[in-house]
Amino acid sequence: VTLQVSGEGEEVKGAILAAGGKKASPVDIEEGNIAGNKISFTSVAKTRKGDQTIHWEGTLEGSELKMTRKGRGKQGNAEFTLKRAG
Repeated sequence: VTLQVSGEGEEVKGAILAAGGKKASPVDIEEGNIAGNKISFTSVAKTRKGDQTIHWEGTLEGSELKMTRKGRGKQGNAEFTLKRAG
């Protein structure tokens, strides 16, 4: 997962790019919020079975973002850590 985010005040904007090769396309972040070292947002993926809303929450600790994803099906619940590129 690649998470591209920017924040201004308490608002988060950006996109998510999940592994998927040539078929993968960015999914925009919606309802993004920052409060201290906490981040939360939703994303809506277009699938053959219809729109799928995924809820994301994370905590920034140094250069790592510990994330929780809550969804259904293949995009089900997961916990993972993202590291800052570069």
